[in-house]
Amino acid sequence: LFAGLLLLAELAIVLYGSALTGWQACFLPDTLRGKVSGWNNAANLGGGAFGAMIFLEMAEAIPLRTAGLVFACLCFLPVFLLPFMPTPGQPGFEIQRVFTQTWRKVWESCRRRECLVGFALFLSPASCAAAINLFSGLGKDFQTQPQRVIWVTGAGCAITSALGSVLGGFLADRVHRGRLYLCAGIAASVCGLCMAFAAHTATTFTLGVLAYNASAGACYAAFSALGFQLVGKDNPVASTLLGLFAAMINGAIVYMTWFDGVGYRFFGATGLLCVDAGMSLLAAIPLFWLVRFALQPARPAFATQGKQLSIGESTMPSV
Repeated sequence: LFAGLLLLAELAIVLYGSALTGWQACFLPDTLRGKVSGWNNAANLGGGAFGAMIFLEMAEAIPLRTAGLVFACLCFLPVFLLPFMPTPGQPGFEIQRVFTQTWRKVWESCRRRECLVGFALFLSPASCAAAINLFSGLGKDFQTQPQRVIWVTGAGCAITSALGSVLGGFLADRVHRGRLYLCAGIAASVCGLCMAFAAHTATTFTLGVLAYNASAGACYAAFSALGFQLVGKDNPVASTLLGLFAAMINGAIVYMTWFDGVGYRFFGATGLLCVDAGMSLLAAIPLFWLVRFALQPARPAFATQGKQLSIGESTMPSV
């Protein structure tokens, strides 16, 4: 029962997330994609970490069923915001052929050069920042007390990842989003290497984990902004395309988590951090050249002179 409920909950989250991002892509001008992506990820990363801490504290103070009901009500509250939000556009597909028309349009979109570049970026280990899922198990390797590990990987990471997301979203409206995505991944790799070769103390653990999570927040904000750019505005299959992009980066996180585990098995925490950073840096080098020659940058807000510009709507040659 527990496993089945978790599976249904995860499916609901995927449907919710795809619908949300596809709905946003319907009306977001290019000048706001970075800002919205930053706040989306600040809420997702920071709010998720804070919510987990609150739930754990509540579960110890009140019966688990009561805590579950309280959080179910909290999850339902955003529904009341819908009347105040822009209405999503209709895709215009015939109901009898909705699936065939959807996948035909998805296939046409995926063949565009810019989308293929996006798949290469997101499926690579360059900026997936997989180590954020493993830091809570490295406390003993850095002689860190369990209570400190909880606070660093909980509230501390919630704050720094949210700040990194907002900063990444701010930059995503002003610089090349593909380069920003790769640079944020390099920053996370540098944090990991500093942790690997510095003295394994509680101070190193605290500063390294917080800095790594701030870089990861910038990575995910750049990922979201670049995804909005590649999909474009008023795309009838925006939810599906953004879901495919999310599947790519989640796939990268899965296999990088496995590789990080192999590094830990043979060389401990240093091996985990070196594998995570090394594979990221090796992947980023050729991807910089790919981004430079194959991905069109978004124009900054001040360059549009009041005209709403949607780079994703421009026609790119098919491969």
